[in-house]
Amino acid sequence: MVDLNSGNIDVPPNMTSWSSFHNGVAAGLKIAPASQVESAWIAYNKPKSADLANEYAGFLMALGLNGHLTKLATLDIHDLLTKGNEMTSIGLLLGVSAARLGTMDMSITRLLSIHIPALLPPTSTELDVPHNVQVAAVVGIGLVYQGTGHRHNAEVLLAEIGRPPGPEMEYCTDRESYSLAAGLALGMVCLGHGSNLIGMTDLNVPEQLYQYMVGGHRRAHAGINREKHKSPSYQIKVQVTETQEGDSINVDVTCPGATLALAMIYLKTNNRSIADWLQAPDTMFLLDFIKPEFLLLRTLARCLIMWEEILPNSDWINSNVPQIIQENIVFQEEVPVSEDLNMETLAQAHDYIIAGACLAVGFRFAGSANSDAFDCLTGHYNLQTCLSMVLLALSMVMAGSGNLRVLQLCRFLHKRTSGEMNYGFHMAHHMALGLLFLGGGRSASPPPHSDSFLRKERLNEEQTHAERRTPLPRAAPPLSRQIGGSAVEEPSSANQKWPAHGHGFCLPLLSDPIGGKLT
Repeated sequence: MVDLNSGNIDVPPNMTSWSSFHNGVAAGLKIAPASQVESAWIAYNKPKSADLANEYAGFLMALGLNGHLTKLATLDIHDLLTKGNEMTSIGLLLGVSAARLGTMDMSITRLLSIHIPALLPPTSTELDVPHNVQVAAVVGIGLVYQGTGHRHNAEVLLAEIGRPPGPEMEYCTDRESYSLAAGLALGMVCLGHGSNLIGMTDLNVPEQLYQYMVGGHRRAHAGINREKHKSPSYQIKVQVTETQEGDSINVDVTCPGATLALAMIYLKTNNRSIADWLQAPDTMFLLDFIKPEFLLLRTLARCLIMWEEILPNSDWINSNVPQIIQENIVFQEEVPVSEDLNMETLAQAHDYIIAGACLAVGFRFAGSANSDAFDCLTGHYNLQTCLSMVLLALSMVMAGSGNLRVLQLCRFLHKRTSGEMNYGFHMAHHMALGLLFLGGGRSASPPPHSDSFLRKERLNEEQTHAERRTPLPRAAPPLSRQIGGSAVEEPSSANQKWPAHGHGFCLPLLSDPIGGKLT
């Protein structure tokens, strides 16, 4: 038995930082978008105690998600960035970026560029910007320029996906999160453009992303920055970096961001040639070189590109599994297993590919409460990571419905405390619970371009993902319900009396589309 009050347990100082941050986000989202929130009100509500700094950081981000930070004065932004802590900078940068979604606002662009070394002139003074703040600023660029196809930012973000660790190893820590953020930002800038990337032919964006995904030798830089890379000082840095890491691309760092960037750029385009790049390999030799987690991302990305082909049935989900896996895993009892095959690798690949396909079904039918998708997803439960992905997919399909079966699954997984249950799993289960009761049962129907926000929501198995967790209000407007023959968007309740106990309760009205009635 462990006494939590004994004082002998070493607790990291930042153990509750992100939980406090998200509590602040939850509090800020309660303020309606139509509220009259002025700059002075935001500034004067800053807590005097440093203990609430993380909550206030999340509160700022929530105000941005609801569009309130457009009224925040430049002087107040400066004070918050200079006098606040790292979490405050993260919340503020993401908030002001979300408030100006797709506007290409120059004042916010300048603000974000200060925190991104790649967007500063070569002769500028090097600033000591914390890594997580850089990640937030990169995501902010993607938000401000979403769907614009801005060439310069796309070029910079494309290069940042494969950013080397640096001659003095200044970029050696948490490179995966920065590369993933750059990939997501690039995908947002070019969201849905497909092959119509006007003015970017010389950048070879799809080919470069494919190389980031599969590996190989680094290519020569193209575009307007190629002259910078000829300077003697830069060549010295390149030589030092190549000595430390070599001239090969580290796919462990670049693959997730590049894969998702391809998915977002070619979202719903049904581009068969790009989708074939993301097809899971059909040989044991190639399967040995790909992490199972990357197979999940590849399968998800391929399905998002071939959007119209997603079907809510098990036959479609199983069709994503390569033949070599089907013959040796699915039909293992009927076909003799070869000694040259690694059954553990095949089993892991099978589970992660199935999880990626299930997640694609969740995106395709998000908020629809489609009964076929619900029945299909409830039949796929395997390893823990795959289980978490399938649960998220289920919650997306049944978003805002409060479905009892999904709630039971969330409760069952929430109670598991075994050694393999890490922070990411618990957060995935809690997010599934939040999606299930989205907006108190009043939100479910996704608007156009909501897929990019949902995709950022789902990337929560990375180590430093927490600052990118809450773009969901942009993807889930209030949903009207039919009560008594008329549509309502206001919270409703019903008095229910339980005869066995004689107590009365006031319960919220949640629709159960599977049953076709209000509960």
